[in-house]
Amino acid sequence: MTKKIDSESIAETRSYSLIPRLDVTGFIDHKTYQKACFTLIGAVELASSETFGKAIQEMEHNAFVETWDYVENPEEMLESVPIYKLFDAMYQYGQLGNIAFQRTLSDDDLLRMLPILHMNDFIYEQLFSAESPSYLVLTMLHKYLARLKLDLGINLDEDWDTVSVFFPFAHAEDFNLYEIALLANVKNVNSIRNAAYSQEDRLQTFKEDGKQLVTRFDAIEWLTKRKHFVESFSLEIEGGTKSPLDRVSVTPKRSQTILTYITRSGKNQGQIQVPHKHSNGKYVVSMTRFAEDYIYIDSIEDILGYLQKGYKVRMSGRDIKTPASLVGLSSIKIN
Repeated sequence: MTKKIDSESIAETRSYSLIPRLDVTGFIDHKTYQKACFTLIGAVELASSETFGKAIQEMEHNAFVETWDYVENPEEMLESVPIYKLFDAMYQYGQLGNIAFQRTLSDDDLLRMLPILHMNDFIYEQLFSAESPSYLVLTMLHKYLARLKLDLGINLDEDWDTVSVFFPFAHAEDFNLYEIALLANVKNVNSIRNAAYSQEDRLQTFKEDGKQLVTRFDAIEWLTKRKHFVESFSLEIEGGTKSPLDRVSVTPKRSQTILTYITRSGKNQGQIQVPHKHSNGKYVVSMTRFAEDYIYIDSIEDILGYLQKGYKVRMSGRDIKTPASLVGLSSIKIN
């Protein structure tokens, strides 16, 4: 059993650095992430109001100090805030792999976000406290940057001057174990460290200044075999924009989106499942297993939109008949 991994074994840190919580690397559903954004923006507004008093209170703005669960339309409130568009783009590409949001953020945008992420001790408490979900915003930023490197093979230091100064856990070109854990959507960084010493299907690493790192090629080769890794995808048809993952390794070119899931246990283990088409010719997405919550969908592309919002899709066997069951985005392979 390996010892618990710590921050110094991954990256150098500075007193002004934004250090993510290393124990949170799993898949983040959209509703949970929205709540995290809501809480963080509310904390920023509360801190501002306490600083500037009436001058702020008299300005026309939405009040985010209320609790998420007691606001009638928190999603609408979020969408009215310009900075949330950047937060949401981080999720759409960083967590879901939607290439349409790949180049949404720039170094200037990171500079715009720094005052929010780095305002004062009150905001720090929101970002790092286990009682607050706000730390997920910082986690998502690291997912976004890691996926950029994976898909495009870029050096962050060349285009993102802010990263090397304020985000030491985002390696410039290669991948540290924390970034691999984020992309693999595993629950703990230590599972990645274990993989680096595994006898079978080992994650190839090298050392730089005493830190374990992974090259882009080795990261792609290892991640594409992981059941919770979400590949980057484009909804454009043949001839449109394709993920560099398609070119580097795994996914054949496609003219339409295909969603599949491999049954992991039981008598149908190993069977390929696809979205289940009901007798009315439609597919079903839902948050629960109850029929009254079913939403009927016409196309696979429409299903993706709901999956990105945290819904699950009913899937059944492609080659043999199996009972339909709900499957979430983190378990689905997109081709």
